[in-house]
Amino acid sequence: MPTPYASFIDPVGLVRRMVASRDPSAWWSLVLAALRPLVAPLDRVWEAAERDVLGAVAGEPSQPLVLVVGGSRSGTTLAYELLVATTDVSYISNLTALFPRSPITATRRLGALARPPALTSYYGQTAGFGGTNDGFGIWDRWLGSDRYRPDRPDEATAAAMRRFFAAWTAMFPRPLVNKNNRNTLVIDGLAAALPSARFVAVRRDRRAVVRSLVRARAQIQGDVRTAWGLAAQDAGPDDLGHVDAVHRQVVEIDATLDAQLSRVAAERVTDVAYEDVCADPRGIVRAVAAMAGLRVDADALARLPAMNPSPGPVLSSREEQRLTHLIGSAVEQ
Repeated sequence: MPTPYASFIDPVGLVRRMVASRDPSAWWSLVLAALRPLVAPLDRVWEAAERDVLGAVAGEPSQPLVLVVGGSRSGTTLAYELLVATTDVSYISNLTALFPRSPITATRRLGALARPPALTSYYGQTAGFGGTNDGFGIWDRWLGSDRYRPDRPDEATAAAMRRFFAAWTAMFPRPLVNKNNRNTLVIDGLAAALPSARFVAVRRDRRAVVRSLVRARAQIQGDVRTAWGLAAQDAGPDDLGHVDAVHRQVVEIDATLDAQLSRVAAERVTDVAYEDVCADPRGIVRAVAAMAGLRVDADALARLPAMNPSPGPVLSSREEQRLTHLIGSAVEQ
């Protein structure tokens, strides 16, 4: 059975761990994976209608595009879900993602099946047809199919992107919000290709990210030594090499995010911390809405539940000692 992960070494074990987790988002991820081949014939049938939709528009998207970026396990999915839940926007849902050839057509015809998402996820995967989705099937058209190394958009690609989002915003005349961690590596290219794009850059305490990524390796790969996530690296021969590798991964993403954002006008970016998203979600929503021109749903904002930032699962004492040393050395540099 296909899984939502592009690079894994233990697919059978992964499915077993997802089932055993009793997490609704994990179970829904497996359901959606099973549905993909079943709906593929309908996706192909609707592809012709999709071409007509794309051919009927020209120019720029009529609404802002709000792109949530950041490293794996940094809180990007929570920020994505939060914006979808509290502002008047369109977004790429799990239902949309089932139809990579005809996402606009499928969303228009079947969108009533997509109920509003909850603020929960399983390593970026969400529950329900209305759950938020990275939209790789759409982004892959322009950035390639490698989940961790995107192609840079050229002029033809940029034109195709603008045409798609112009068609999307014509069909659904509201701002579009989407999160895709891979887009972190080409923020500058997306900013140039999509003048209406605005960026929400999510960061998280480094220790918490490393802890969470180590756990993700164990859960998804079945082996903490095997890479997972954006900019991931396999561990070296040291028995604590996975801590070193994950720390390097997080440092690299932080540096990449800084470099990419430095090439984008400041008024197009809102930097948020995962810890602030949890402590003051209403303030974060208002800040992003002001930057991107979103209409806030006051009632939805008032209904937000309390959220507590997770420090990440505590590692073994030796792993924690290694991590403390690595973070201290990085600060000294």
